[in-house]
Amino acid sequence: MTTAPNVTADIYLQGGTEHTHGLTSTLLSTTAVRAGEICASLLARHRATDLTASHE
Repeated sequence: MTTAPNVTADIYLQGGTEHTHGLTSTLLSTTAVRAGEICASLLARHRATDLTASHE
């Protein structure tokens, strides 16, 4: 996906491989892991933003 240079948002996918890996790619067991990964990424980005803002 190509975005404009000023777009700084992250893009997260869930189930993007169903067409090649079937429904098993979105089983509940893997969904929980993926949700944890996305949560960790969002928290890290939030912390980095807070650190940047506090140094300005």
